[in-house]
Amino acid sequence: MAFNIVTAVQERMGFDEFEKIDPAYQQTNEERPDHYAQAATIAVLTGLYKYAQDPEGAVEIAGNGSDQILDHIFKGKKEKIMEAVGSYDHDIQDGTSVFMQKIAQVSVEILHNEAKSGGETAENIQSVLSGQRHNILSYLPPDLHMGSAMNDQTLDDRTNKMEGPVSNLVHFVEDIFSEKVEDHPVEKGH
Repeated sequence: MAFNIVTAVQERMGFDEFEKIDPAYQQTNEERPDHYAQAATIAVLTGLYKYAQDPEGAVEIAGNGSDQILDHIFKGKKEKIMEAVGSYDHDIQDGTSVFMQKIAQVSVEILHNEAKSGGETAENIQSVLSGQRHNILSYLPPDLHMGSAMNDQTLDDRTNKMEGPVSNLVHFVEDIFSEKVEDHPVEKGH
């Protein structure tokens, strides 16, 4: 079975199975209060994915991250993201930061295990996360507004959640080009 970082984190953390988000239905957290663990996990994985696109971010993740990994991956938007995730469960909103830090630590461990075959280098971390883009975004609750928070509107695009033969082929090609662009960034003006 192909590696899926979402299910790997979900299983390691002992969470119930996550639900893929229907692209035609843009729910709110009031309609799905049981998505607290899913919202926290996918927010962290989205942050790691975006952070690893920057070579310095990939180097930090390859070096086991840090105790402040959430500050790094969310680049000044941590409180806003914590508030959005915490709104899924008002009873434990104060513990959201600690909860998400644990998810981040487990996610980095899983990334290291998956990247080991290539030597746990920053490039391998980038490659693993690039290949997980569709898996992550398929579970991303739209009311988190991660695209806005991470300055990447493509994250909130409904087409990321579409499934089926044609959509899966398009996502496969997307992942290939995502890896190639990250491997060979284009300089401005060329």
